[in-house]
Amino acid sequence: MGPTMLKRFIAIGLMISIPAFAADNCDQQVIDQDIVKDLQQVSSRMNVECPNSVNASDLCDAVSGQVLETDSRQTTRYTFQTKILRASCVETSDSPEIVQAKVQNFWNKYHDKLNCSQINFTIRNGHILKLAVERNSRDFINDAVRKWKVNLNHVDPADQKTVLDYIESELTKSRGTSLEPVLQRYFTLFRTNGAKHKREL
Repeated sequence: MGPTMLKRFIAIGLMISIPAFAADNCDQQVIDQDIVKDLQQVSSRMNVECPNSVNASDLCDAVSGQVLETDSRQTTRYTFQTKILRASCVETSDSPEIVQAKVQNFWNKYHDKLNCSQINFTIRNGHILKLAVERNSRDFINDAVRKWKVNLNHVDPADQKTVLDYIESELTKSRGTSLEPVLQRYFTLFRTNGAKHKREL
């Protein structure tokens, strides 16, 4: 075989081997283990559910009894605040606007699960806002309506009423009693903050 022919064979061999080597190299990339670890940590954080669900019965008890927070590590006054802020993934560094947005996100996701069956509650499995009105849980109502500005227009499957419908109904029953001015204040508070009757939705 002459020198010219030998060069041709070498050139052809290189042309064939380079693409094959490049393909093998792409298929078998080795990723640094620290990078893999970082990716797993990021994935883990992204998969954390937020907002979280809350035990509705415990929350209803906290609202009904207006239970004070006894854990000195908490910055909240009531246990219902602790439970809702924790479920909403609120952090101490969050601004009031961020807290509001997070609680609204929690409320929108779980509002149909916030039903209560406390003893003597007139609506079995009624919505927590109605329980708060019935038990005169003023601080919870103030937080929900004024501070967090949650959706007030959930139609409760238990009685097919919104909270405004419920307050109006209770107000009618309480004409001339000591409950009338209390319920009237609640009706005005909810109404001026966006609450509607079912017929208006």
